[in-house]
Amino acid sequence: MNVLVNYSPPQPQINGTLNICVGDDATMIAVLSGQTTQFEWERNGVFFTNSPQNQLTLSDMTPADCASWRVRAQYQTCFSPWSAPVNVCPAPYPSISASSNSPICADSVLNLQATASLQNLSWCWQFPDNTLVYQEDITVAPGASGTYTVIAKNGLAGCADTATVVVEVSTPPTIEGISVDAPACADGISDACLLPVISGGTMPFTYIWSRQGSPIASSLSLCFPDVTASSNGPYTFVVKDARGCPSPAGSVTLSVQSQVVTPVLQISPNPVCAGGEVTVRVTNSGSYNANSEFRWLLPSGDTIVT
Repeated sequence: MNVLVNYSPPQPQINGTLNICVGDDATMIAVLSGQTTQFEWERNGVFFTNSPQNQLTLSDMTPADCASWRVRAQYQTCFSPWSAPVNVCPAPYPSISASSNSPICADSVLNLQATASLQNLSWCWQFPDNTLVYQEDITVAPGASGTYTVIAKNGLAGCADTATVVVEVSTPPTIEGISVDAPACADGISDACLLPVISGGTMPFTYIWSRQGSPIASSLSLCFPDVTASSNGPYTFVVKDARGCPSPAGSVTLSVQSQVVTPVLQISPNPVCAGGEVTVRVTNSGSYNANSEFRWLLPSGDTIVT
């Protein structure tokens, strides 16, 4: 007796476009070598369709279309073994947003945050200079102005969403200089003022005057009514813009000579006879330094210097 053994195709494998996003088409291709007449496709263990083509396309996939697929090849009346199952499930697109602590001051730290509707995403931030950082939340020091773009991808298909955030770096004010309006010598009635000149920055401003590291005033100019030498010394001035960004500190020194002590005169002899000589001397001369000059106004109206 002769036994006729018909040809059976070998076991196929499923390849194709399987890593997809919601809304994409999935294309499954049965790959094998040998003769076939048609292919039988099975979804979740249930017959789905027969086709003479080795390709099956599923259009506009949704999460409800997730399934396990198998295929076998047929030649005449004989079938191949079923292929290994392949799961086809479209990945959802994430919905993301981005934020920052902008506006920031120059040379300050920039914080970039991203949030998403899904977990386990792949993240990438692109800086204005095209630098790439593969994190969800990042810190940049110092921060730079410009547009920062973040991309979040889900799954092998790379189902992605993009968000942007615009960062503004505030340029602080500049102290061009500080002038001193003060008398050379304290006279007990004159005032002294320190007057800064400011450029740039965003108003309104706030001001900080400091002496020996301690804040002493918050006005634009710093004035000393009836100034005395006790106010002498270095002073530091800082101006902050509307966003609290400080300028580089400016400094100035106030130097006013102490008020001159009123001379105490002694006349000897006193009274004196007409035609006689008198001696007038300063009895508190020790209150003056060695370089002091004395200007004498005589009864005649003449002046002499000693």
